[in-house]
Amino acid sequence: MCVVVEDRPGLLSLISRSLTECGFEVESAEAYCREGSPRVAVDIFWLRDPQGRIGNDDVDAFVELLNGVLSGLRPEVPLPRAPVPAGVRNTTVRFLEQRDGALSVLEVETEDRSGLLYAITRALHGAGVQIVSSQIRTTGAHVLDRFAIAELDGSPVGDERRFAIQIAVLSALEGS
Repeated sequence: MCVVVEDRPGLLSLISRSLTECGFEVESAEAYCREGSPRVAVDIFWLRDPQGRIGNDDVDAFVELLNGVLSGLRPEVPLPRAPVPAGVRNTTVRFLEQRDGALSVLEVETEDRSGLLYAITRALHGAGVQIVSSQIRTTGAHVLDRFAIAELDGSPVGDERRFAIQIAVLSALEGS
């Protein structure tokens, strides 16, 4: 599924929420922002459906839900949180530096569960950073996600903020 829409803070979280509400699980995804006026997000999702199929009616329901969420006509409804899978002990949330230092890459490695991408993106939005691009990968039950993030004004995330962002994401994962 490909979503192309004007970018705004929290957009990936809103899309992830809509996917979760529709019962879709993200196998992998890539998200990018095209600079310009307006700035445009291009987000591509490879989905799996626990029910075994995704049909045109499911896609139409997702589009309707996403339009309602983006327009603000559909208020946020707390989603049921999937329990952390038994044996999950090795969740890692760390920053990887780019060579130029302009963007920080946050890497999240954990076990997959329903609503995981929504929990991560909501925590990043709540921490006041923007996701400039992302790579989401699920292999079996293992997740390795990378988010290039920046401050809302486009400046790099400073060292002093990184720890707070890591804690916010870890806290969200414990609750997801």
